[in-house]
Amino acid sequence: MSSPYVNVLIIYSKNLNKAKEFYNKLGLDFIYHKHGSSPKHLVYKQKGIVFEIYPLSNRDTPTSSLRLGFKVDSVDTIFDNHQINPYIVSTPSLSQWGRVARLRDPDNHTIDLFESELL
Repeated sequence: MSSPYVNVLIIYSKNLNKAKEFYNKLGLDFIYHKHGSSPKHLVYKQKGIVFEIYPLSNRDTPTSSLRLGFKVDSVDTIFDNHQINPYIVSTPSLSQWGRVARLRDPDNHTIDLFESELL
């Protein structure tokens, strides 16, 4: 029997267009999606993981206290090539995990970028 693992992650956003624009700058190519009675939302799939962003409704609890980490090829390239200045918490620096940086997305989710695998 295999161990459980994460295969779906869902966060909420006040503005799907802004969220899509932000995550696209990180290299996550979200697309709009709708299934069943769900509202139109964003979906990104990679390596068996589905990452979805749903519109935040009045009955939903904001997910802004969530912290997400992404492995990227180059933290510096993201900072050099994209307009992410309003979202920067910490600029790229060397840590025990290699080059890292921290952002906050338009909905205030903390986003950590890592160049190295953590495990």
